[in-house]
Amino acid sequence: CDIFSEVYLNIAEAALGCQKDVPTLQGQKKVNFQPGTQPGDKLRLKGLGAPSLRKNKIGNHILRVQIEIPRNLSPEQAKIFDDLKKTF
Repeated sequence: CDIFSEVYLNIAEAALGCQKDVPTLQGQKKVNFQPGTQPGDKLRLKGLGAPSLRKNKIGNHILRVQIEIPRNLSPEQAKIFDDLKKTF
């Protein structure tokens, strides 16, 4: 059976790409997130789901990406975002 969970990335991790440890039924798994990862993107971890009760098969673990947007920025962080905004 497939299982589903969410993974949270901050805006820099989503934009630049990153590697995170994600808990699975088989323990921690290092997962690579590509640069430009978007909210709602799904990644399939093949064979890391739950065993099927009817078939001799193991499902997948599906990760859904959530992006954490900071609520309170320091003045330095706000300036960095303002400078970045001007480049788009």
